[in-house]
Amino acid sequence: METHVVLDSGSVGESSAASSKAPVVELVVAGMRLRGAAWASPDEAGRHVRPYSVGRVQCGGQLASCPNASPEQPLPLVLIRVLVASGAHLQPSDATSGDASMAQRDPGVLAAPILAGPGLTRVGTATLACDAGQGPDPWIRAAVAVLT
Repeated sequence: METHVVLDSGSVGESSAASSKAPVVELVVAGMRLRGAAWASPDEAGRHVRPYSVGRVQCGGQLASCPNASPEQPLPLVLIRVLVASGAHLQPSDATSGDASMAQRDPGVLAAPILAGPGLTRVGTATLACDAGQGPDPWIRAAVAVLT
């Protein structure tokens, strides 16, 4: 599963799955929240954070410190892409893949749990960009999670 934070909601109507080599199911989710962090757009995060495209959908930004004492911050629209099994193997969808294995290799990506329901049950993993200089450790210590 890949997760990407959408910058331009006007670009969401176009499917980006058509450019993928593997079968992909996509959906855009609104109303998710971050616990333990805020989300900074590329403009807010600084010039080293560049927007990118997933198909025709503009995405980008990175984790940032909470601007106030609120434990939860709203997350912009999130594009979720689920890779469909092809034979016995999952195929990566494209070069911007944000799967959990990428988070293990990339110091600029945090694999954060997605928690849902009243008991905050883990239902998946969101890959969230963070400052590569800091790495994901400060966000792990802050117990950053995506809440639905």
